[in-house]
Amino acid sequence: MRDVVLNSAESELLPLKISGFTSFRQELEGIVDGIPIAYLNTFIEGEDHFHQVLTWTTRDRKDREFPLFRATVESFRELPEPGE
Repeated sequence: MRDVVLNSAESELLPLKISGFTSFRQELEGIVDGIPIAYLNTFIEGEDHFHQVLTWTTRDRKDREFPLFRATVESFRELPEPGE
């Protein structure tokens, strides 16, 4: 993402648990196509798979949207593979 997001600034990886899985969250801000953007990225280590949930909004909506993004990602559940 550093190659696409200009003037980027990122937070440290924040460790957390989501549905009992080891997870990390990171914020990233910068400019994409001239638009100030804020990302909230979450990385989840599932039983057999790695999951990456990328959410974003314009920077001026960050304070309003990030709580919804956090709540949505925290509802994550890993589903069984088809046929299991």
